[in-house]
Amino acid sequence: MKKLLIIATVLMAAVTTHAQNGVGEITVAPTFGLNWASITKLDHTKNKIGIAIGANAEYGFTDNIGLSVGMLFSQQGTKFKRSGKMRLDYLTFPILANYYVMDGLAIKAGIQPSILVDASDHDNHNCMGDCNKFDLAIPVGASYEYKNVVFDIRYNIGLLKVYKKEITNKNCHNSIFQITAGYKFKL
Repeated sequence: MKKLLIIATVLMAAVTTHAQNGVGEITVAPTFGLNWASITKLDHTKNKIGIAIGANAEYGFTDNIGLSVGMLFSQQGTKFKRSGKMRLDYLTFPILANYYVMDGLAIKAGIQPSILVDASDHDNHNCMGDCNKFDLAIPVGASYEYKNVVFDIRYNIGLLKVYKKEITNKNCHNSIFQITAGYKFKL
């Protein structure tokens, strides 16, 4: 695995791109980062740290406007203040409009469908049956690109209920603050 990562890094370093996509250009960026996640309206909880790993592709429509689509494995959920955590692992598919306000700096917003792939409660018991398998969020944020390296910061606002049957009659949603870095190269 370590050799594969080294080879991939060397290959990506050999490819050159601009700080943002030109008109008609398609780029891909493998991405890795951290989530600071919570579930809204749950009492006695605090944020949980998890990873986000995957890739994003972007198409440049104009010098200032691009569309990106991605796929990320995203660890979400929440921590309980007394003990344990609620772990929710998703495959997320962010679809974002990117507006470059200056060279390399973009503001972005879009929609993010997600599929739940694993869930466990504070006792580490599988609780997939208690959770909705599909989630939908609105990601908003910004990115900065410098010499093919992309730094991205987003807040994902969950729109759908996490639980099939709401616990304590509360309408709970995912809430994720995400920071990632990636390396962008032209296809």
